[in-house]
Amino acid sequence: LEEKGWAQRERDPKDRRRQIVTTTKAGRKAQTELADMVAEAESLALDESTGKQLKHLRKLTQAVLTTESVEPCPDAPDDPVAKGA
Repeated sequence: LEEKGWAQRERDPKDRRRQIVTTTKAGRKAQTELADMVAEAESLALDESTGKQLKHLRKLTQAVLTTESVEPCPDAPDDPVAKGA
């Protein structure tokens, strides 16, 4: 991100161990452009989905985003979480 000029890093003056990462003007512009592309791709991918499917997808997504710990799936013995990966 720094190489592309989308983000910059600086040391926290109050705690020299910390790095503060901020988005640059170019980074905000890129994010806006990418957000439009992502929205279009999502729209195309989800066009055939029913309202019930979309509601279920939103519920699953929210569950993933708010999960603090991941439990292994008992039905999947090869689950990398179950193996401690």
